Amino acid sequence: MATKNLGQVAGVFIGTTPPENITLIWYDNTPNQMLHKVYDVNLAQWVVLDKNTISSITYSELVNLATTVGLSIGAWFKITDRGNSLALAITSTKVQYDDVLGNILIDDLGTNVQYHVTSSNLSIDDVIGVFDVVNKKLVFQFNEQTPDYTADDYILGKVKRNNIWSLAKYKLSSFLSKVTGNSITWNGGFFFNFNNAIHNILDQSGGVVAKDTYDIDLQNLNAAINNVGEENQTIIENAQTALEQATTDTAIYNKKVPTDLVTGGEPLDVVKNDTLHTAISKIQRWINRFKYATGIRISADYIDATSEQSVNNNDNVQTAIGKLQYRAKNVGKTGRLSSDWAPQDYTGSVSDIAAGDTLDTAFAKAQAKLNQIGDISNGRIQSKAIARGSTRKTIFDLASGQLTFNRSTSGNNVNLSSNSGLSIKDGNNYGIDVNGDGAKYLSETRTTFDVPAYEKGTYPETAYGAAAAVAKGKAVFAGAGYVSHVIMAALSAVCDWNGLTPSGGYQVFDAYFGNFKAGGISFGIRNLSTTDVYLDTDCTIVSCVNTENKNVFLPADPHNGQFVIVNQVNSAEVTVWGNGRRIYDDTKVNSVAIGAARSCAIFFFNPNIMTDEGYKRGVWLFERWKR
Repeated sequence: MATKNLGQVAGVFIGTTPPENITLIWYDNTPNQMLHKVYDVNLAQWVVLDKNTISSITYSELVNLATTVGLSIGAWFKITDRGNSLALAITSTKVQYDDVLGNILIDDLGTNVQYHVTSSNLSIDDVIGVFDVVNKKLVFQFNEQTPDYTADDYILGKVKRNNIWSLAKYKLSSFLSKVTGNSITWNGGFFFNFNNAIHNILDQSGGVVAKDTYDIDLQNLNAAINNVGEENQTIIENAQTALEQATTDTAIYNKKVPTDLVTGGEPLDVVKNDTLHTAISKIQRWINRFKYATGIRISADYIDATSEQSVNNNDNVQTAIGKLQYRAKNVGKTGRLSSDWAPQDYTGSVSDIAAGDTLDTAFAKAQAKLNQIGDISNGRIQSKAIARGSTRKTIFDLASGQLTFNRSTSGNNVNLSSNSGLSIKDGNNYGIDVNGDGAKYLSETRTTFDVPAYEKGTYPETAYGAAAAVAKGKAVFAGAGYVSHVIMAALSAVCDWNGLTPSGGYQVFDAYFGNFKAGGISFGIRNLSTTDVYLDTDCTIVSCVNTENKNVFLPADPHNGQFVIVNQVNSAEVTVWGNGRRIYDDTKVNSVAIGAARSCAIFFFNPNIMTDEGYKRGVWLFERWKR
């Protein structure tokens, strides 16, 4: 069959975001795009494959496209909510289009910044501005000129009609009113002839008085005043005589209060324009108030004393009260314990502070309570009791986060510290340390407990250890005489691998003993019944009760020296696999069969025996026996 070389074929990537492989054709399936794009190496941009394709899109969708994946340079867009304006992508974020007014502009999408391409379509009252290419702005230059009243000179402004502002222009000649009698004319500008305007309204109704008319009227008025003055002088002299007679001391002091005084209400100060009757009534109110010592008040400019002072014979009432008020408000500064004050005896019983206690008594109780706690310094409490020499029995260091209990003999007994943890030691530094790294116990061999009865009579009869654990209890009955399955142990340990990988060189055990002695040992047993068994390092005995042929897989990462016992109960075959390591019988094999019912096999892992190439280090040593 004939073949044809098609050359290199590029795949098509479909998605809303561009692919990482720029050699592919990208079909942008964004709902407002739906077109093919290729990567332009020179532009370092994805561009539309068919530049004649026009995408219908809203302005908000165009902004979102520019600010996310970016626009394809050369792509055309029809902005549906901007009068179907046809926009061309000139960068990944900018488009060029004509707005609804016909202006050509460049829109930096998402920034609200627009750049006008030309100024030829912008004018003010048919005057076209000049585009400043240096500063990139449109300039309308207003030149200063002398106005010409006869020419078509205009003033530009704006007007507001029906709450709508609009531009307007006014001819300069229209500002000069043509009403008859207007005194303002044009003379190189608006000109007002003040002399002519005043002359036209002299001595006229609604006008102004002339100077000559004013002088004549003033002479007539002075003559009339002189005549009246001569007549009034006689009247004044008569009045002066009557006044002097009515204001003699005898006449004034013989005056009587015409009506009862008004003495009710609050006393008030005498003020300007008060009648004599009102003034005497106010004074009488103050006299009535003074009778009962309720009318004297501190003045409005009263202030407390600003320092501790004693009242003396030079003080007025106000300053004395100011000194006393300072002491009342500043008891914490001015109050002092008595000169013979002393704390209560803390060695006996100290009662609580109670209502009615004086300051001396309250502080004496409080100090006694503090003394019962101990000596307190900056963040440190020490008991009054002495353990030995000058060493305190208890030290509580709040600043460093440390609590210490000292023995009566040499050495600390207990120390609890936020830095070093818990330490319980005797004078020989034997004891326990507990911190974030674990617990460490160092002791002389003093702790004892009894050995089993069969050990009695042999040497030794008593077991000594740095730590001893004894558990006492009984089985929990589940009902009807059956005992629940519970493991009870005086000492138990579990080591959490915490992500450690045995293949990385770790061997994880729940406990380690340099030399282990046990009266009796029980191994964990795992049953093999209907499914194959994969062993880990936590199982020693496998009981195989299968009735069909099954497999046992030894641990993939065994401990050095680990052994496993496999017991075949029935006649169904049991095959044991090395699980990545060889089993050494007479030869090195991958698996061995237990052989027969009621047979056992023991597997011992030796890491030092060389293995075949391609297998993991070490081999399983193997031996079987039958009842």
